[in-house]
Amino acid sequence: MTSLDMGLATLRTAAGHVSAVWDAIARWLKSWMPTGLYGRALIIIIAPMVVLQSVVAFVFMERHWNTVTRRLSAGVVQDIAAVDYVSISALDGSLAERLHGLLAAATCTCTVCTATTAPASPLRAMRQRCTSRSTEAA
Repeated sequence: MTSLDMGLATLRTAAGHVSAVWDAIARWLKSWMPTGLYGRALIIIIAPMVVLQSVVAFVFMERHWNTVTRRLSAGVVQDIAAVDYVSISALDGSLAERLHGLLAAATCTCTVCTATTAPASPLRAMRQRCTSRSTEAA
């Protein structure tokens, strides 16, 4: 007997074992399935509807939670920017600069938020505009 014949015999034996397992699964499944026309019709109609509703509900909820998380993250970043604006406008000198430096250095490490740093202070932009206007007027 050649090695090719031995390989084919091994494959036939393995195929017989797989076929026997599938036959056992088919017999078990057949014993649980309905035998009447009414029961089979219900499964044919209801099973696709349940699967479709489950998939649509999952996709909708996943997208909804993603949107809500992004909006809440953007709200937190806006709150941080508001605290930055209020605190710097109320403080003077080096303390305000240190506070702004701390807030600007804070980076978002979450995978949902698209912002990488806290937004720049609007007060700083106003000061730069006022400074440039005063130098132009002089």
